[in-house]
Amino acid sequence: MEQNQRMTEKLEQVHDSLLRLARLLERAGVKPRPDIAAGWVDGQEVMRALHISRRTLQTLRDNGTLGHTTLGGKFYYRIEEIDALLKNNYVMFRLYALGKADDGSGDEGRKEGGGR
Repeated sequence: MEQNQRMTEKLEQVHDSLLRLARLLERAGVKPRPDIAAGWVDGQEVMRALHISRRTLQTLRDNGTLGHTTLGGKFYYRIEEIDALLKNNYVMFRLYALGKADDGSGDEGRKEGGGR
């Protein structure tokens, strides 16, 4: 219990110090560095986020599935294009395909082309 109290006090001290630093920077007119490449990620980030290999990412580039730009030998990809790729390839799992939910048609047990 006492250890939690000490940790809370330390965190409050850090928080206060950060607030003082932020006010000092604001008074000094220091602006945060502009985010020049907003909306873009590099290949490492794409591979990590999608859990794919370098070769798979290259295949997505080569077959035109995923657009890119190259700068200094490094590939960059648009986040919105990656999101669209995921949305366009989304496959909804349907429980009724396994016979576990009623799709409302009343044909759960019936085979196609045959009658009862």
